Amino acid sequence: MWKRKYYVFLWIENSITTSVLSELFEINKPWYIDSVLVNHSLKEIDLYIKYEKGSVFACPECEKDCKIHDGSFRRWRHLDIIDYKCYLDVKVPRIKCPDHGVKSLTKLPCMRMETHFSLKFELNVMHDVLEMSMSAIAKKIRRTRQ
Repeated sequence: MWKRKYYVFLWIENSITTSVLSELFEINKPWYIDSVLVNHSLKEIDLYIKYEKGSVFACPECEKDCKIHDGSFRRWRHLDIIDYKCYLDVKVPRIKCPDHGVKSLTKLPCMRMETHFSLKFELNVMHDVLEMSMSAIAKKIRRTRQ
């Protein structure tokens, strides 16, 4: 007799778990892992990453340290964890510069704003391109045409 899974989602807000994940993912202040969502039906893990309240970030125009105006979440695909797709859901701040007004950040650690993939994910795929066919890479990363 098989056991039925009653919980599709697992929400982790354990300080020990998030501190270990912060070390593994090299997430440093002012960033921190707020929570982790595990979706067993989709085989996905989402790490929700936020910045500390009161943080300051450099203006993309003049590099002055500025206060945060607001922020919104963006999602990047990261390297898989076991056989689960891993996503980094990062709250990206917009800053309020006294000289340039409200500006979105153009740089984040380990991510490029122009893509939906983390740098480590991109480097892994670029390494695979040297040895694998495109269809084999698509199968490996479980990406289909959409």
